Amino acid sequence: MLRNVAARTGQNPFRLLKAQKAEDEREKVEPLTGPMKTRASAREVYRQIVSELHACGDQDTLEIYLMTVSEPIQQFEQELPFLWEGDGFEFGGLQNEIKRAWRRVTAEW
Repeated sequence: MLRNVAARTGQNPFRLLKAQKAEDEREKVEPLTGPMKTRASAREVYRQIVSELHACGDQDTLEIYLMTVSEPIQQFEQELPFLWEGDGFEFGGLQNEIKRAWRRVTAEW
């Protein structure tokens, strides 16, 4: 198959093979090692945590909730920097959602 593509494009089949291997290596993503095993489950846990952060009405509730989800929060921080830090634009990430929740509950005091 690689020879057919090379013949049609006029390119060296070894160069195509090397390019394909480089592309395959770029696409490889390290598996998650914490409580969340897939990125899909991490996105779902992220949504649940953010929803619960918005539901916390006072400091005590927020502190207790953050203690109960400390393992996923550590995994976001260590293995999923995009979900932890955000993109710097519209998506703020979990770190900023936690800060926002703290500001909200401490402002009510």
